[in-house]
Amino acid sequence: MPLLRTSTLIEAEPPTVAAALRMNLEAARTEAAGVRIETAGGRALLGEGDLLSFDVPTWLGARVPVRTRLTTVRPTELRAEAVPGSRWQLDHRITLAVTGAGTLLTESLRWSWTGGALDGLLDAVAARRMILRLFAARETSVRAVAGRLRDAEVVVGAAVLRGATVLAAQRAKPSSLAGRWELPGGSVESGETEQDAVKRECREELGVRVRVGARIGPDLPLRDGRVLRIYLAQLEKGQAPAPDRAKYDGAGSDGPGVVVPGPAGPGDGGQGPAGSTPVAADPVQSEPGDLAAARPPAGSRPPDDGAGGAAARPEAAEPEAREHRELRWLPADRLGEVDWLPADLDVLPDLGRLLTERAARRRTKEGIPR
Repeated sequence: MPLLRTSTLIEAEPPTVAAALRMNLEAARTEAAGVRIETAGGRALLGEGDLLSFDVPTWLGARVPVRTRLTTVRPTELRAEAVPGSRWQLDHRITLAVTGAGTLLTESLRWSWTGGALDGLLDAVAARRMILRLFAARETSVRAVAGRLRDAEVVVGAAVLRGATVLAAQRAKPSSLAGRWELPGGSVESGETEQDAVKRECREELGVRVRVGARIGPDLPLRDGRVLRIYLAQLEKGQAPAPDRAKYDGAGSDGPGVVVPGPAGPGDGGQGPAGSTPVAADPVQSEPGDLAAARPPAGSRPPDDGAGGAAARPEAAEPEAREHRELRWLPADRLGEVDWLPADLDVLPDLGRLLTERAARRRTKEGIPR
């Protein structure tokens, strides 16, 4: 197969560029360099199995449709192949690398045309020109979207880890979102860094201090124009007592995970779901590399007046559902068992892979058979 490769520098961080590459355009079309681009996916960002369609003009004036399906979606790599039945055979790959000036986006494509005798002519005369136009259109679109995401108001979320589990929080209000699940977090206030906002939100919503690590997942666009960024976090050492680790290994357990009820709501007494059994979460601390370094607030925040406001409340030994209905520690194989808010759905694949890797490392370390 012939190979074409181009590289361009985008003035944004890799998670922002990744989101721009994966933005679901739904039924709307974008056109750049004469190339029309459409996408088809069920969420704000495209994932594995979703479709990308390019309608590319040729030098003869005709337009050639190119339909591809995403086969690999990773933080710094996307790969796509031609859909079954296409006259093209394609291996389309995009990689992202951080540099001091932004993100280096490298796009490569191997292809062949299954149209028989026209193969050689198209390859020599039209196909290369067409693919270079496709690359130029992609670059124009990604640069514009990445700029909007980079400059948007930021909301942060905390993926608080314990062993091979992550802490999920069930919304208590407003009524339109009550009962759905999210990663705790909220808006970045004036003068705050994103990491400081994660720490503050965890104190206010959960009553605990956390260490903030690296970002996980791409930028997550919200419907109001803001962008959600998720950071890994860990409870500060010495803050929480270690549960009985013999009961729960953080992945593949028969228990539902820790249920931490919040304040009593009408008719629920503040308790977890009927039939749920609290099970101790895995206390294994963060491992090297994990912490290398649509979410409006759940309601109006209590004023921090230094005399009884949210920040004045005493710290808890364990996370408490101070603004949520319930908290749960979830392993990778149970992330899909709760009803997540739309924005959080797009980070679940990255979280699931991380939790699975942590569970595997722990089993290897302790000699537990798979």
